[in-house]
Amino acid sequence: MEFVKALKNAVGIIKLEKKIIRQVAKDKESMNYGILIIVLSGFVTAISMRKWPLLFVAPILSLVSSFVSIGFLHILSRVFGGRAKFVELFRVLSHAYVLNWAYILGFNEILRMLIGLVVFVWGIAVNFVVIEKVHNLSKAKTVGVLVTAILISMFLFGLLLVFLLFSKVLSPSKFI
Repeated sequence: MEFVKALKNAVGIIKLEKKIIRQVAKDKESMNYGILIIVLSGFVTAISMRKWPLLFVAPILSLVSSFVSIGFLHILSRVFGGRAKFVELFRVLSHAYVLNWAYILGFNEILRMLIGLVVFVWGIAVNFVVIEKVHNLSKAKTVGVLVTAILISMFLFGLLLVFLLFSKVLSPSKFI
């Protein structure tokens, strides 16, 4: 598969085209293009933020975080009865990272926040359809996967915030 075809597939995935989602999940050649899309999304994020030192770190962080987050969704999908392999889910959701390329349009902070909101909301829709189709789950079980993922993520974020507040990093005494 050539990169242009991979981009067309990525657009089909974010347009929620079920046929393309199923094709990419089974296409072994799509893995490398998905990884490339993730790495490029890291570059786009750094460029849109105009944080030039991040230009070297953001692609690596994007790749590592994608394996963690997609792995997390895969494990939850399996708990809810999903049947797909990790690599099948990764192939499709890695292509969906093309959605993050929209950040390049964020010329200022407010526009970046609006783009972020749209990417976040549409990303949930994309994750829903991809998990449902790739793992062959019912809509109710797919909702269960995503709600569980959000609740666990909020809990972990809360723990991190408490840790930071009680450590020297965000100690309240620094702000008083």
